[in-house]
Amino acid sequence: MAADLESLRQTFFTEAGELLTQLESGLLALAERRPDADAVNSLFRAAHTLKGSAGLFGLQSVVAFAHVVEGLLETLRNAPESMTEAHRKLLLSGHDELARMLELCGRGETPTADAALLAAFGGHGPAGAAQKKETPAAGPVSRWKLSIKLAASVLRDGMDPLTFLRYLQRLGTVEQVVTDFSALPSGDSFDPESSYLSFALELSTAAAKETIEEVFEFVREGSEISVEKVTKPVALAEVEPLVAAPTAAVVQQLKVSAPRLDGLVDLIGELVLASATAHVAAQRSKDAATGEALAAVDALVAQLRDAALGLRMVPIGDTFARFHRVVREVSQKLGKEVELELKGGDTELDKAMVEQLFDPLLHVVRNALDHGVEGPEVRKAQSKSPKGKLTLEASHDAGQVLISIRDDGGGLKREKLLATARKKGLIAANAQLSDAEIVDLIFLPGFSSAEAVTELSGRGVGMDVVRRAVTKLRGSIDVQSTEGVGTTLRMRLPLTLAIIDGFLVEAGGCPWVLPLKQVTECLSLGDVLESELHQRLDVRGELVPFLRLRDVYQLDGPRPVRESVLLVQHGEQRVGVVVDRLIGAWQTVIKPLGKIFQQLEGVGGSTVLGTGEVAFIIDVPRLVQLAMKPRLRAVA
Repeated sequence: MAADLESLRQTFFTEAGELLTQLESGLLALAERRPDADAVNSLFRAAHTLKGSAGLFGLQSVVAFAHVVEGLLETLRNAPESMTEAHRKLLLSGHDELARMLELCGRGETPTADAALLAAFGGHGPAGAAQKKETPAAGPVSRWKLSIKLAASVLRDGMDPLTFLRYLQRLGTVEQVVTDFSALPSGDSFDPESSYLSFALELSTAAAKETIEEVFEFVREGSEISVEKVTKPVALAEVEPLVAAPTAAVVQQLKVSAPRLDGLVDLIGELVLASATAHVAAQRSKDAATGEALAAVDALVAQLRDAALGLRMVPIGDTFARFHRVVREVSQKLGKEVELELKGGDTELDKAMVEQLFDPLLHVVRNALDHGVEGPEVRKAQSKSPKGKLTLEASHDAGQVLISIRDDGGGLKREKLLATARKKGLIAANAQLSDAEIVDLIFLPGFSSAEAVTELSGRGVGMDVVRRAVTKLRGSIDVQSTEGVGTTLRMRLPLTLAIIDGFLVEAGGCPWVLPLKQVTECLSLGDVLESELHQRLDVRGELVPFLRLRDVYQLDGPRPVRESVLLVQHGEQRVGVVVDRLIGAWQTVIKPLGKIFQQLEGVGGSTVLGTGEVAFIIDVPRLVQLAMKPRLRAVA
């Protein structure tokens, strides 16, 4: 039971985070348009739902402060046109305080709301808004008859029926509670996790009917609830329950914790490995019937894998939306005007990756605002709009997710980058770099072109951290910049970090796997143009850079008479990877590299084959970078 309660608490904190995100997004949106009743009502519902949910878990300090926030929103929803920028900023501060308090509650602490913030809300909200106890509106006391039959799932949903009675007591006086146990089954048909409870009661209160009904807002679905005003003495037994009218079919939502999904994907990964082992055994025994049966199993496993991975896919739009506030606050601090545009928010990728992307994106956005977008006066002098523009965009591209951060600022100044790198000793004084290599300097550890250390920049920490974070996710990052026009930084990431379709090859007697979606073509190695500096492959008249896995990793063993080449695509770049033998498509369960191999360049993970052998998974973005360099150097 304790484990079930803890699971429900975790669900509460997850949903509370979603409500806070909804509250913040709504407040930020109001900065761009005039408040209306629908917008303010949406904010009120988020605060009200958060307050009620916190009350069910006994988080009274959160309930009290959420009630303060709700009080101001209650006033504003009655007159949305009266909402000012001061109200909006105060409510954003209230959002931050609720987030802080919930974080402390999650760690088992009992938070206290900030006294100054409470005072600020006291000056804006309705009289008594800061009270910790519900105070019904002044007016005549009425008597109400309530008949409640709770849904069978109410206990499984973490709701305590007594909680509703205690909450009603805060509205007035509860009398004559009569409990009906007639629906309680006996014997084996009794389910201890189901509710069979019905009860009737009488309530004396000055609260309105709508306020009483709101008490049951969280259990209304599937329950039968009647609230009737008493006009003459009525026995409780005479109160008929309200039967919900038939409604349209709704899609039931089931929330599953991330660790459970991770466990499911891990089990499917083991199933993939076991299936591969069975295939090897069938091939060795030359049992055709078993091989055919296993092929059918493989098809089902592939469907199960895709379905399980699909459960972990989430749109990146929620992460993008968090930057509305970041851009607004940072640009105000810098004295700049910046418009944020979001595109492709419905693009999905693995939830685990989304969670790890926010910090790298935050670094890039802050750098774009600080170093990229100019101030209004500078932009006017350059015949630009005084308001800069920053665009976050996501899309799918060749089996990957492409995230672009684009600004219309001053762009990277190549000469300044070179001078800074030479001054800091990051490159030799006489080094001759290509344009791409100069731009790439911003990713060097310790590099910063800021002339003064500020809260936002100048400490030499940032873009190297971004590249490491993206590389850790088996992705790549590149920058395109035109001086005076702007800069675009692009991150390319895999859809998932768990299981992929791979292409199995052999080189130097070792198995290797490349992501299948990045393999565009398989050929026999044909005409090769080699020089001291360059290796090029003639593919139907197009010269394509290539490299041999044997050379990259210094693999021994006899070279085959006829080598094969896989053409792989990464963004706009296409390179050839020369191997000894092509084996074919292979479901690949990605395993992390051990410490001894983590510094091995161009390798993004490992997998176990059906034979028990370990195969390295090629990091295509890094391999493409190696192939594009004038000189190929061994990396083992």
